[in-house]
Amino acid sequence: MIRPVERFEVNIGGARLVEEPAAPRIGARRAGAGPLGLAAAACLGATGALAIQRLIEQHGLLEWSVRLFRSVLG
Repeated sequence: MIRPVERFEVNIGGARLVEEPAAPRIGARRAGAGPLGLAAAACLGATGALAIQRLIEQHGLLEWSVRLFRSVLG
């Protein structure tokens, strides 16, 4: 009969167990953007759009940006 203490290895006193380290798993790298990257890009784009909109509204840059846009178009 196995006693409960003998069922599992117990390291009492901090003695070092000699074990080989597990080899790191090398898998194929993921290609493309994952769902987290897509969500972060969407949030960053929306934040940038809102910041530009607020900048144009509050600082009267609408006229300046329209003149710049017209000069670029010719």
